[in-house]
Amino acid sequence: MLLDPDPPTGPRLTITVDVEHPNLPVADATASIEAILDVACSHGQPVNFFVQGRWASSYPSLSERMAAMGSNLGLHGHAHIDFRRLSNEGIAAEVEEGLAVLNSVLSYRPVRYFRFPYGAGATCSAARTALADRGLTAVGWDYSSRDWDSSVSDEDAWLRIEPATRTGGVILFHSWVPRTAALIARLIANRRRATVVDLDDLPLAHEGIGGQVHLQPEGALR
Repeated sequence: MLLDPDPPTGPRLTITVDVEHPNLPVADATASIEAILDVACSHGQPVNFFVQGRWASSYPSLSERMAAMGSNLGLHGHAHIDFRRLSNEGIAAEVEEGLAVLNSVLSYRPVRYFRFPYGAGATCSAARTALADRGLTAVGWDYSSRDWDSSVSDEDAWLRIEPATRTGGVILFHSWVPRTAALIARLIANRRRATVVDLDDLPLAHEGIGGQVHLQPEGALR
């Protein structure tokens, strides 16, 4: 991706969507991601997707549509397993299998980013090595709408991410939740000082609102 000659100087807001098989029952497993893609296209704003390997193998055409938009496609594991439950060999296999699927479906787009399933396992040395060996950069988040949580109302989900419209930060959404597309559209429409940017335009290492490093340079974990 070409560098922006006039990069934003204010807070940077980065939208990320974990693309995975639903964790809870939904009426249509693909309607929500199609709505998210429509929102991204209609607003002309970058959205970054972290795709589960098994999902990509089930929906190659949707994966290709994401890539055709120019979006970053990162890896979200292969079977969406909590890395804390895996052996060192299992961690390596989970990363390798998922990466192989994405590379086969999207051979023309390099996969450079990774998000841990459930956000867990980043402190595991075997996981760090598995990512570094494959040139993957780990990405966390600053704000989560908890879009998947039915106990959180639509307005409360919005209030969880609304500060990012002023402060910037990495925001987490999920592909299979019916209300996610509307939340993303509201976020884009209501941003104030923050500029929506791609992961490629977020400085590394990104210091999260709470002080945690959410993005780490490739190879830094070796």
